[in-house]
Amino acid sequence: MEVEIKLQLVDAAAHAKVLKVLAPNRKATYLQRNYFFDSADARVSKFKRTLRVRFFDDDKAVLTIKVTLPAHESSGMHWFAVRPPLTPGYC
Repeated sequence: MEVEIKLQLVDAAAHAKVLKVLAPNRKATYLQRNYFFDSADARVSKFKRTLRVRFFDDDKAVLTIKVTLPAHESSGMHWFAVRPPLTPGYC
C-alpha cells in the first residue's frame, strides 16, 4: 500500500525547515519530472480527472490517471489512481 503526504509550503524558508526535520531519516533523493495533460477547454479537469506522466531520473516513467470521487461514493477515499506500467525506452 502506498501512503502519500503532500505539504503546501508557502516559501523557501518553510521548505528548508521541513528538510531539516526530515533529513535524519532520509534514505535517498529522487529526481522526477511531471507533465500534466488537459485539453484547451479543460475537459479533463472539468470531469475531476488528472492525467500525468512522471519521469524518474533512472529512465522510468509512470502514467497516472486520478479520478476524484464524489463524497457519497468515496468510502473515505477521495480519489483513486490507475497506473499502468510503461515500457522503458518506449516513451
